[in-house]
Formats: sequence, structure tokens, C-alpha cells
Amino acid sequence: ARKNFQPDTIWVGSESWTGSVPDTTDWMPPFPGYLGLAPYRNKNEDYQDFLFRLKQYQADNNMEVWESLIDHRVSFLVDSIVSLAKALSQVRDRRDGDAVTSVLRNLTFGGVSGEVSFTAEGDRQNPVFTVLNLQKAENGTIIWKDVAETGVDPGSVTFGEDEICFAAVGCLLGKVPSDKYPVPETPVNHQTQLWAIILLPIVIILLIVFAYGIEKMNIDDQLDDLNNEIEAAKRRKENLISERFRLQQKPETWTETDKTLIEILPNESEYWDIFEKLRLDMPDAHISKVWRVQNTSLWTYYSFHKDRFASMGIDAQERSVWHGTSNLDPEVIYNDKQDGFMMQFSQSGFWGRGIYFAERASYSHMYAYKPPVRRRSFYKSDLSLIDERSTAAKEDERELLLTKFLVGSDILMNRDESPSKKEECRKLTVPPVNPATNLKYNTVTGESAGSKIWVVYENGRAYPEYLVRYYRSPLPDTQRTPYKNRTEANVVQDVTQVDTNSVDSPTFVWEFLDNTGWKSYSTAAQTILEDSYQAYKEKTGDNKAVIKTESWTYEINFLAPMIQTNLDHFNHTQRKVRRHKI
Repeated sequence: ARKNFQPDTIWVGSESWTGSVPDTTDWMPPFPGYLGLAPYRNKNEDYQDFLFRLKQYQADNNMEVWESLIDHRVSFLVDSIVSLAKALSQVRDRRDGDAVTSVLRNLTFGGVSGEVSFTAEGDRQNPVFTVLNLQKAENGTIIWKDVAETGVDPGSVTFGEDEICFAAVGCLLGKVPSDKYPVPETPVNHQTQLWAIILLPIVIILLIVFAYGIEKMNIDDQLDDLNNEIEAAKRRKENLISERFRLQQKPETWTETDKTLIEILPNESEYWDIFEKLRLDMPDAHISKVWRVQNTSLWTYYSFHKDRFASMGIDAQERSVWHGTSNLDPEVIYNDKQDGFMMQFSQSGFWGRGIYFAERASYSHMYAYKPPVRRRSFYKSDLSLIDERSTAAKEDERELLLTKFLVGSDILMNRDESPSKKEECRKLTVPPVNPATNLKYNTVTGESAGSKIWVVYENGRAYPEYLVRYYRSPLPDTQRTPYKNRTEANVVQDVTQVDTNSVDSPTFVWEFLDNTGWKSYSTAAQTILEDSYQAYKEKTGDNKAVIKTESWTYEINFLAPMIQTNLDHFNHTQRKVRRHKI
């Protein structure tokens, strides 16, 4: 039946074979020239950003990497999911269908499939389609070429005739041929043919020279366009990361600042939590300085992997572990905006080439970074990244990263089991396959020098939570470590904060539990909690108290077990609370 179609047939509609080529094309005329409509083939920065992240995911998971979307209807599905996600994130009760529908009707954003907005009935506002033209490429293959874009209104499509091949007629005609069928043949002029034979070699030579110049210019233009697209994609990625960070929960210990490194002082409970963890197996270690790392880009990337594990039904097994960077300045990790811990900087070890983390600080101490006495930023061109860590370090000081790490599914590989097992471990580049799931394990674990070791073979699974500068000595240097322990620091802190007009000092402290242990509330929050609690005990107040910070609003319920609820977070995250006697 296909052979009975007229050569200038126009195929319309996304369910036709527009965009795909039949197995056999011998029934087509020399110039197919068919026209058809296909789902909008967007090429703007949103599409490029989506394609970039898709290719990165495919490469990371050893999948076939697509150079472009195989079916552009996928882009409409992606934007439908994004639209629903945006609407759900803007309503307090996700079960309220009317509220979600109202947000969708007013939603407008740049999507993978183009500009996204909706009519009151829920249809796509001002839909756009791509006009395709079936042409024969220089190598003889049949291809569909994008020649125009069109809406649903008359006259909304514009394109040049030079870009279109017309069925059974030809290409680059400069005008639309007669609509009569068949096209009448032109009488042969033999004299014209003779001149054509004589002039043809000369014209070919001139065209070759001209084409070379044009091709070189086209390549240069394409390189410039590609560079511009890459820069635009980078900016778009940074914007998306910032937007994702805004929507997700950030660590409650973070402060409102643009700095990446925030020094933690000895009068803060957070300082002593790290101090005690460092000295678990290094009792002669003393902290000179410790910084909290607040890198929104890295935290977002780390959270993405955490969500990925949850969506796959994998227990993330988040751990707080140590990492020594050897000769690599830790700044390369904590100031990075993309990956942080990178396989590119890893070296081969007992379990192959991977990123190594340790349970014991004494193990990582063997690979601790020795900060130079005079230090320059790794990012020399960006002076804003030169922080207070750039100040001189002492000769005996070292630095380690205390890191959040997602273990996921892990396998213990005992390299001391046999010589063959030791060789197998040494050659690892990826974890082995789990026979129960037919998928690779996420992490390899082992034992070395009395410490448990975790090895990961991909980027993004660890976040540098703290940078710890320390030294080892039988006795602390009071210039660098003014207090010996938490109690001594708290005593000094209490003395400096006591109201001189008050006779009684507080005997209880209010604390909440986070991923690293119990943390004290601020002084203002302590007063609110204690007063509210006493009112509740005396039955003159409610069983709840509300605390507001610059970022969040919390509700603390005094009924056992005491719980803190984040009222501003869309998941209403909760933490345990205690009233601790000191």
C-alpha cells in the first residue's frame, strides 16, 4: 500500500511515523521530502542541562550514553513530573487536590520540553511542535531534519524554502515548486549540456575552495556556540543546585553565612563532640582549630545520593568517619562545587584504586595532611576562597576531615584470607556483584591496622563535614588548646555568661539529638524552654513550647518522650529532646 502514496504526501501527527525511518526506503523517490509534525524538540539550556545530567548518570552506571533524547516525548513526561513536584512543594497539605490544581494553573517555568504553563482545563498552554522534513544526507542515508517550529494558530510557522527538500523535486530550490502533480519535465537543451560539461570542472574547483573556507568558519562558529552552551549549562546547573538546596533541609548546626569554613569555638558543644571522637584512640591528640564546612553545592550532591539510595530501597548506613588527604590540600575537597571527594585524586591501596575512609582517627593520622607554615589558596584566581585557614600553621600540626559517608550495601573482603584474595583486593576498581541482587555492592569494607576501612569507587557519596587541625603531645599547648575537657570549658563559659544580678545558676540544660550526638540549645532557647516547662509542670501553661530561629520554627512537646518538630519543613522532621542535669 505504501507504494501507492503520492511522493509529496504530508504526514501529520505525533503518532505517525514522523521522526522514524522505515526499514526499507527503496520505494521512496530520490528526494523523499515528506513533511510531518513531532513533539517539540527543545534545544535550549534546560534541555542541554537535562541531557548533560542524564549522560553523566548513564556513564556512572555503565549504561549506553545517549548523544540526544531517543524519543522527545520523554521530555514532556519529565516536565509533567517536575510540574507536579513544584505544585506539591508549594502546598501545605498534599492531599488537597484543589490547592494542587490551583498552583498548577498558575505555574510557569522553563522546562526540558520548552516553556511550561497550563490552561484552566489542564491542557498545555500555547503548545509547540517541531516540523520535520525527510531528507537524504550526503552519505545516502535517510534522515529527518528539524526545519521549523509551529504552534496551533494559523500562520505560527515560518521557515525558509532553502532548508526544505520537496518530494520528488529536490532541495535548495529557493522557492516552493508548483503544486501540480506530477511535476512536468523540462525540455532538454543539448547546447546547454555542452557548456555545462565544459564549465563543470571549473565550478567544482571553485566550490571546493569556497566550501573549505565556509566549513572552517562553520567549525569555528560551532566551537564558539558549544563553549557558550557549556557555560550556560554550568550556570544553569549552579542555579538548579541552589534551588534544590533551598527546598531541602539543611543541617541544623549551619549558620546563615556565605563562608564555606566556619570556625567552631571551644565554648560550643559541637567542638567537644569532635574532640572526644578524635581522642577515642588517640588520647595524646589535641585540637588547635576545627571548622564546620558549609558548602551548599556539595551538600545538595550528597543529599541526592542519599535520596537515590532511599528510592532504590537501600539502607544508606550513614556513618561519621575519618579521611586523610596525604599531600592533597583538603581545600580541593571542601571548596569544590561539584563532587568534593573525587576518584581522580585517589590512589591504589590494599583494596585497589578508590576513596578510603576509616573508623579510627589513628589510622587516618598516617595519611593526615601537613599544612604548610605559609599557605596559599589552591584556587589562586579566586581571592574570596582564601579563608582564615590560610594563616600560618605550627610545624607539628596535621589536618583530617571528619566526614559523613553513605555506606549503602557493603561486602567485607578479608585480604589476609589468602594470597589470591589479597591480589583480588589489590586489583579492585569497582565493588564485586552481589549474587542475591545481581547488582554491584556500593562499598567494600575491610580491616587494617586495627581499624575498620570503607572504600568507595564513585564520587558524591561523602560530605566533608568538619576540617580538624590538631597536634599530638603528652600535654596540651594552652595557647592553642585553652581547655583540657568539656567540663573545664563549660565552667569558664558559665562564668562569662552568668548574670551578675542573679544568685542562682541553672542546674539543667536543654539538648536535642542530631546525627553526631546531643547538642545544646542557644541561651535564649534555654530560657524559653525552661520557663515553658515549669509552667507546664505547675499546670499554668501548655505542654508545648515554640522556638523561632532565623531559618526555622520548632515546636517542643514536653510529653514523654520529648520531641522537637520542625514546623517549617515540609516533612515536619523530628528530633529527640532531653532536659539534662549538669
